[in-house]
Amino acid sequence: MRRRGWRSLAAAQVLFVVVVVLAAAAGAPASPTTRFTRANSPEWSPKDDKLVIVGYEDGGPKARGALYVIDSDGSDARRITPFLATVGAPDWAPDGKRIVFVADYKLWVVGADGSNMRSLGRPGGSPKWGPGGRWIAYHQRGAIFAVSPNGQRDAVVADPARLGGEQIFLMPSWSPDGERLVFCMLPAPDMSASASLGVLRRFGGRVTVVGSPYPNQPDWSPDGRSIALAAIDLRGAATVAVLDLPTRRVRMLRPGGSPSWSSDGRRIAFSGERQIYIMDARGLHLRQVTHAR
Repeated sequence: MRRRGWRSLAAAQVLFVVVVVLAAAAGAPASPTTRFTRANSPEWSPKDDKLVIVGYEDGGPKARGALYVIDSDGSDARRITPFLATVGAPDWAPDGKRIVFVADYKLWVVGADGSNMRSLGRPGGSPKWGPGGRWIAYHQRGAIFAVSPNGQRDAVVADPARLGGEQIFLMPSWSPDGERLVFCMLPAPDMSASASLGVLRRFGGRVTVVGSPYPNQPDWSPDGRSIALAAIDLRGAATVAVLDLPTRRVRMLRPGGSPSWSSDGRRIAFSGERQIYIMDARGLHLRQVTHAR
């Protein structure tokens, strides 16, 4: 993959997030998904009854985007943030009451009902809330960090410089027990070389490489045996895939990105070209959730 492509991917957080302009919109009115021109970055709520997604008003290069919470059948879409610059990478707190996300490459937290939106006071990307709710992992300047939900505590989780390698670490995802993190590893300075996934015990230890060429957006399954990811080919196209950890085998499922496991491990929500879809863990029983015009 070209060097510029990987850098763009790191800066954007997720494959399907684009730069949007800061708007003066406010409030969180109900909005049917048919009003979207496109949607991406789905994440299941802890109870599997809702998804948080990024929805866009128009399809231009400067399209405005905002976070929406929708029922898993695509109904009752509610905007919970104003339209923000470079909004993306939402993730639920374990209690389902808050959502962490990125806007303008800064970390933010907002109530699931749109209340109490606030900055965590630091730049970063791809935030993931830990299972215990005490830490939010994220990447920044090629390393993995963790911050407390109130923004008052920080910890270094995985720093390539301390581990003796010239690499860049991106897009962390917690194991179900909260004891390990999986993340994308890009070789540096030659980011055109093949990337891989690494696994590290939280706050220290040795990185274990678990394979998968050109991985992106990993999401650990609830049973701890698999990792859903977006496999990127040399043309930059993404396919939702599942890596089986015991066998290290990768199953390609369907074109798309931003995979998110349901809490029972039976379904995967993901982004298509313009819509959000849900399929079972084998890639079957595809269902379209959003209906962008």
